[in-house]
Amino acid sequence: TIDDKGRAFFGISNSTAKMAALREMAAKYNVKFTEEQVIKFSGLSSFGVDLKDLPRYIDAKEDERQKFQPQKGVPLDTITPNNQLKDWIAIGGKNAVQIYNEAKEKAQASGSDFKAEKPRYAIKCAARTKYIFVKDVVKNFTDLKIYQFNLITSLEGGGTVINPQ
Repeated sequence: TIDDKGRAFFGISNSTAKMAALREMAAKYNVKFTEEQVIKFSGLSSFGVDLKDLPRYIDAKEDERQKFQPQKGVPLDTITPNNQLKDWIAIGGKNAVQIYNEAKEKAQASGSDFKAEKPRYAIKCAARTKYIFVKDVVKNFTDLKIYQFNLITSLEGGGTVINPQ
C-alpha cells in the first residue's frame, strides 16, 4: 500500500509466509526478534516502518501503532543498499509461493482437492497518491522481474450510486 504521502506499507496475507519472511529479513538485516514478536507479527495486516523499528512497532498496543513514530514507510531507496521494500517483496513472495506449492503437493499426494489461489502481488494506493510514488514501487517489482500484479486504487469520495427512475 502507498499512502498519499508516498509512504510504502507492506503486508502478506499468509501468516506462515509472513513469519518465514520476517525471520529471513531479520537475519539479512541483523535485527533480533523474539519468537513471541514473530508470532504477533503474523497477525498484523501491514506495517510501514524500517525493520530496525519493527520490534518496537510489534510490541506497541494497537492504538499506539496508529501514532507510532517514526512511521516513514518501509524504506524503498533504489540508490542505497537499504531497499527493504524490494527485499520484503522478494523474500515474502518466495515464502508465499513455497508454502502454496508445499500445500498443493501435500493435497495431491493425499488425493485431496486443492482449492487455494496461487499467491498474487498487489499494489494499493489512494486516489490522491502521486504517480511518482507508485512508479517507485512498480520499479521494485520490475527490478525483481515481476511483471504481473494487481494495481488497486480507491475512488476519491467512495463513489455514488444513482437511482435512475
